Amino acid sequence: MNTVMVIMIFLKINTWMRLNDEFSNLYTLVIQCVKDIILFMLYFLYWVIFFASIYMILGADFNVGEKAADYMTLKPLETNFIGVFRNSLGDIAIPGIEYWLIRKEMEEDKLWASFFIHFIWLIILFNTVLTLIVLLNFLIAIVSESYNRMNSM
Repeated sequence: MNTVMVIMIFLKINTWMRLNDEFSNLYTLVIQCVKDIILFMLYFLYWVIFFASIYMILGADFNVGEKAADYMTLKPLETNFIGVFRNSLGDIAIPGIEYWLIRKEMEEDKLWASFFIHFIWLIILFNTVLTLIVLLNFLIAIVSESYNRMNSM
């Protein structure tokens, strides 16, 4: 209940800031930027869910190593979702491929395990390039366009 109260207070203070001219411009700019990025965020979320699902299907898991404590109570899809989202924002963490490393030790699965290890690395590269480099640059362009449009008014 206290959290809801604090949120309500800060939202109310935010609306009072519109009474000042400088804060009014800033408030209007933030509201316009949020409206402009809604469609982008849905598209971004689509790619995060896609890569989280792919990692889960391939047996790659972010619940390993030093970040394991961050995800102790989460299910594998939730862990992969948060891991992909963090990677998409620049907090790069490589998902664990222990499942395939164990399978590679077995003689009959050596070829398939090597294939999937390399395929996971290809997916990691594609994930990083698409979400971190391309999509976040689109986000910067959208916010910049909103800023230019608001300043030209």
